[in-house]
This record gives sequence, structure tokens and C-alpha cells, in this order.
Amino acid sequence: PARERFLDSGNALFDEDALLEYENHTFEPTRYRLVWHRNGVQRSPAMRGHLRVWEDVKADGEYVIFVDTATGKKADKRESIYASDREQGGRDFSCAYVYEVNARAYVAEYHSKEPPEVFAEKVFALGYLYSYPNRRTKGRLPALLGVERNHKSGETVVDLLKRWDYPNLFRDRTLNRRLNRMTPAVGWVSTEAKRQVMIDDFSGLIREHALGIFDADLVRECFTFIRDDDGKAQAQEGCHDDRVIAAAGCIQMARHHYAPALSSGRTLVRRGGPVGHLVGEEASDGRKDTGGPEANGIRRGEPGEPRGQRASVGQAG
Repeated sequence: PARERFLDSGNALFDEDALLEYENHTFEPTRYRLVWHRNGVQRSPAMRGHLRVWEDVKADGEYVIFVDTATGKKADKRESIYASDREQGGRDFSCAYVYEVNARAYVAEYHSKEPPEVFAEKVFALGYLYSYPNRRTKGRLPALLGVERNHKSGETVVDLLKRWDYPNLFRDRTLNRRLNRMTPAVGWVSTEAKRQVMIDDFSGLIREHALGIFDADLVRECFTFIRDDDGKAQAQEGCHDDRVIAAAGCIQMARHHYAPALSSGRTLVRRGGPVGHLVGEEASDGRKDTGGPEANGIRRGEPGEPRGQRASVGQAG
């Protein structure tokens, strides 16, 4: 009854018929624990693992990742169209979706309430796990990684990824007030206008049945993502929208994804400015020779992390 009343209200932002069709094609993912070690990324099956996988890494896959970090905001628990929702209410989550550009499919998700310094380590590992082929060097490149940095937790994740020399971070164009001009900066900054474009693009692809969505929890969040009386697109009261934002962000990252041709240079350049050097791209096994939390001298219990935080290297999630 709650679901029918909600659908009849006309508040849903996304196309309801399309969501019902997507709902029929969802299936349970395989859950893993994810760990970064000096010798690469390791994962192991775990019933309560935070990494959920619908499709494993393909040798010719082209991957991007978008990260929506938790703000600490608390949602009141109240009736929604999923009255028994185990995630209803409480503090919000951090979410990273892995999106395969050619298939337009969400193939994996890392979703948790871990502290930002721990979550940063997980998405670092996730980017190397879902690497894509560098046709010039015959090696692999870590996925293009975009992090929304509108709040403190996002800034922390960006700072750590930069410190650990993750080589393929998305750079946004932001106003440098000192120079009074637009300059590139690491991370995605969601202004009101950009957020609306991001949501509208995602909505259009859902309506066209153009996406591979296999995550029942993402479909659920889409059902409870509404346009309120003031016209703002957001989660219904008592619900979360971290998956919606992360999924919508992947569409934007796909537009900046770049697979180097045989004649390309070492610097990736996308709309919005340079996107970092491909340090370690010569590694044929997809791993950097140096880099990552451990190789950059950051170990459990060591001081010196940004804002006084400590990275928990090797902690499974």
C-alpha cells in the first residue's frame, strides 16, 4: 500500500515503468572483502563484505568509478515505499560504483560507513582492481576515479588519494578566486546546476532503458528519489541517495574516460584540464612499481596523515 500511494503521488523523479522493468532484472551480487597490499589488490569472498560484484573484471573492459562520500547527515526513520528497508534512517553511507563504459553497466559497488581515511584506501584498491588496457604500453591503467569533494569527508578522500599518487584522478574546473579564473582541481564539485545536469542525464538514460542496472538497492533508491515542493531533487525523507549520486556521477566520468592510443603521450588531457601523469604505467601486470598507501610510507599507526587522520592499511572491508 505504501508503494502504491507513493507512485500515485507523482513525486518520483525517475521513470517508474522503467524502474519496474529494471527491478525485474536485478540479481544478488557476490560479496568480497577488499584489501590493498604492496604486491597488489587482494579480495576474498565474505558474506558481509562491503564490495559487491555483479560482473568480474574483463581484460578488455573500460572502467570508471565515481565516489559519493558520507556527509554524516542523519536521515529520520519513517515510512517509505520499502517499509522494511534495512538501511532506512540513520547516518548516510559512502558509496563508489564501478561502471563499464562500453556496456553502460554498473558492475561493482563498494558501500559502507567506514571513516573516510579507510574508505580512501578501499577506492584506491578498487581503481587498480578495475583497471583497463593501455594499448600503447600493453599494460593496464587504473580506472578514472572521480570523488565528490563538496564536504570534509570528500576532501579527506581526495587528499589521501593525491598523497598516495593515484595516477588517474578526475580534475574539475573550479574558480580560483586569487587568480580570478577557472583552474583544474582534483575532485568533482557539485554546484546546484551541475548536480541537476548529472541527475537529468542519469534520468534520461534510465527512461531510455540504456543502462545495465543489476543492483536492487540502486533501483530502490531511485524509487525514493523525488523532486520536492521546492523543485529540489533529493531522497525522500527517511531514505538515502548515496547510490543514486554515485551512479549518476559515473555517467559524467564516462564522458571523460580516455583509453590511450598507441601514439598517445604520457599525459591524459580531458575537458576540464590535465588529469595527471601515468606514473607506473609501464608495469605490465597493472600495478605501479611504487605508489599506494604502503609504498608511500603510510602504515597503520604512523603519524603524518592529512588532518591528523591515520590510514588503516590492510584492514579488510
